[in-house]
Amino acid sequence: MNTTSSRERLLEALASVLRGLEGVKYVSRQAITPELLADSQLPAIIIDESNARYRWLERHGERCAEVSNALVLDLQVRAKRNPSAPGGNPSTVREAFVAAVIGHLANHATLTVQLPGEDKPCAHARDVAAQFDVQFVAAPSPYARALITIRADTYDHFDSRTRTSWAQLIADIGA
Repeated sequence: MNTTSSRERLLEALASVLRGLEGVKYVSRQAITPELLADSQLPAIIIDESNARYRWLERHGERCAEVSNALVLDLQVRAKRNPSAPGGNPSTVREAFVAAVIGHLANHATLTVQLPGEDKPCAHARDVAAQFDVQFVAAPSPYARALITIRADTYDHFDSRTRTSWAQLIADIGA
């Protein structure tokens, strides 16, 4: 059985890339809930696994599947840092956060990072920046929240058969 799937590595690579976004304090993979995180964790991004679609590319030989993952990024931010600081309204802050995340993912579309156990950085997705669907979620003032749905495609192998080496066979055909 495949213990660390390419899908699992893709999710870890996405979290790693999002942690590299300047200003973000907290990135986690957990279920999205209606509750906001604590102020000390904001701005934050929660990665939620919406669904995955598996499509066989090669079912009988290598048993390789293309995995298309719909992932939801829950962006949470406090709109004003302190009462005396000038700041935009929650809508402006939310839009700026959404634009920052989209721009960051566009610049790291293949999720090329080095995860634990890997010898060097490698691409963990084909392209996570092909399309972004943004949904604005109501949040109590002074907070702002948005959900960004992305599609991340990768390949996964499901072949646990024992491989044997080929033996060379020479046949002499005669009359």
